[in-house]
Amino acid sequence: MTEKRKKNKGKKTFPKKDEFIKTENEDVKISSAESVESPQGDDEIQKTVTEKHDKNEKHVRLLAEFENFRRRTAREKADLIQYSLNDFLKSLIPIIDDLQRTLDSIDKDNPVHDGIQMVKDKFVNVLGKNGVKTFDSIGETFDPELHDAMLIQESDKFESQKVIQEFEKGYYYHDKILRHARVVVAK
Repeated sequence: MTEKRKKNKGKKTFPKKDEFIKTENEDVKISSAESVESPQGDDEIQKTVTEKHDKNEKHVRLLAEFENFRRRTAREKADLIQYSLNDFLKSLIPIIDDLQRTLDSIDKDNPVHDGIQMVKDKFVNVLGKNGVKTFDSIGETFDPELHDAMLIQESDKFESQKVIQEFEKGYYYHDKILRHARVVVAK
């Protein structure tokens, strides 16, 4: 084998201008004036290029779709972790309401009042450390996203659509409503 053939072993090479090609029957000279027809026609080349472009576009879209899937599942996983305690915390809120009702019914001079107040404060602090916050409604404009209207009353002190009394406080858990405030709205 010649050195040139060793370098190009396994590669397809085409004869250069004015080079001879050995065939079984005769020597054929390729000159620059002669046109060599490709084994594939222009239509087949265009079809191959189009197929390649389509496959490339398909792969790019598939990659983008997978990236969107990965982001969406990461976001869903983060939300699941962040809001996993939602139902548990929602079940604890009525206990705070009961403690407040107990405090409202006991005389402030009674030593039991101070003990219940301490328990309630600790309870609220623990919930606060876990992302649960209350929001005030009295004097605010009624918002159906935050409030449940239990009654509508006429009021001289408040404008129409303002919250005049709270039956139960509303709570956020991180950035979502855990419980709507139950309120009385001015007419």
